Amino acid sequence: MKKKILIVLTIILFVVIFSFSSVYATDENIVENVIDTANEIDSNTENTDMTLEEIKEKLAERFNSKEISEENYYRAAEDITLSGKIINGNVFMAASNVILKDITINGDVFILANKLNIEKEASLNGNVFIVSSNVDFNGKVARELYAVGKDIVFGEDYTIMYNANVSAEHISLNGTFYRDVNAAVTKFEINDGAIIFGTLNYSSGREAIISENANIANTNFELQIEEKETVMDIVVDKVLDFTRYFVLTMLVFIIVMKLLPNTIEKSIQNLSVSSFGIGIATLILVPILLVAFIFLRIFTTAVFAALALFVFVLIISMAITTIAVAGKISDKKPNFKLPIAVPVVTIITWIVYQIAFAGAVVAFIWTMTGLGIIVKNCFTKMKK
Repeated sequence: MKKKILIVLTIILFVVIFSFSSVYATDENIVENVIDTANEIDSNTENTDMTLEEIKEKLAERFNSKEISEENYYRAAEDITLSGKIINGNVFMAASNVILKDITINGDVFILANKLNIEKEASLNGNVFIVSSNVDFNGKVARELYAVGKDIVFGEDYTIMYNANVSAEHISLNGTFYRDVNAAVTKFEINDGAIIFGTLNYSSGREAIISENANIANTNFELQIEEKETVMDIVVDKVLDFTRYFVLTMLVFIIVMKLLPNTIEKSIQNLSVSSFGIGIATLILVPILLVAFIFLRIFTTAVFAALALFVFVLIISMAITTIAVAGKISDKKPNFKLPIAVPVVTIITWIVYQIAFAGAVVAFIWTMTGLGIIVKNCFTKMKK
């Protein structure tokens, strides 16, 4: 399992599940709380002679001591600490530091953080999705875990009932895993307290350091071999990249020239610094509007059509800028016809793109300017 696959899957799941509300409140959660209370009573010698009514009161006190929320929980802040709550909904959090203490969440959990600490009293009864640089995990997960990070530590108190899917540079494994562990990792440590009833599937550049006291039913290891690019590979990649760029630009030029000839003239007129600014504004505003539609759960044909159109416009933006620049040059030098100017400018710009850093900056300017030109073309008339 590759890191890129896990990252893409995590992001897709973040977006998709934002539009749904699923809660996993089951009788198992109630039973678990009853068992915890019984153990607490049993361990306390003062409570050995408690009557049935007193036990009922203690159970009620355990449940009623927490604030209960039936709504989804949304929070974005520098630091977030959740404790003393029962949330019967999904949880969405984004912060630099997140701490989950004495918390019960009966829905899915989505966390984006720099540092995440989930203590052993935390019970997460839905699926858990984590993107965090550093994770210290000691709680309970009743369903599936998806985690991407740099350093992920599973403590001895960690328990998961379904599969754990993890990608990180470093993973330290303890706790109990009732199903499979799927990991893509650079450095993997499986310690004394690790119990895996399913199969440990992991891919890495080296084998994991597995303690003799770790209890693992089955292990599958896939060695990751980094392939070094040869000179021929680099040449082939560059040729393919140039071919794609050149063909796309020429295809856009031919289609526009045949079907929308006035668009070329308008693009030449709208080639300016203001187009770059409009392109930046469009790049910011359109995603904000689309995210707003997602939060409002507006999923109409028009919304998806607008998203598809925006992606298409971004793809052809560089070509539009190239055509506009070629048109400007052709206007100033009549002997340098547009059908010749376009491929020449295309070749020159692609060469510039290959320059480290500077090429990326030029490519960004080219794309934003093209996006602005397209927007301005929709609202301006051609000068006579």
